[in-house]
Amino acid sequence: MADEKEVLNQQLLGIISSMEEQELVNPRFRMVHSLKESNGPFFFAELIPTFCSDSRTTIREMIQILEKPVVDFHLLEELCMKIKGASACIGAQQISLASGDLFRAVIDKCKER
Repeated sequence: MADEKEVLNQQLLGIISSMEEQELVNPRFRMVHSLKESNGPFFFAELIPTFCSDSRTTIREMIQILEKPVVDFHLLEELCMKIKGASACIGAQQISLASGDLFRAVIDKCKER
């Protein structure tokens, strides 16, 4: 059992290394993974699906805002910050960068008005 656990952990670390090489995540992601040592073995396994679910909900809200005849750019700005902050906290680098780009575009659009 302990050997299987170690094999799975090594596989996971290999996947994280691959994601780092592709710049999908930054070193913070590995640090969040290491928090399982102090927060229990299921911390990381529960954190990632929660992040994905919350992000999916936020993106749906953003889509609904963008589909309205009059776009509430201030609410869109808040949602961009929400997803940017959450992704930065766990080290999801590409999501954080894309959210930042969208945030700046929303800010520029607000300035135009």
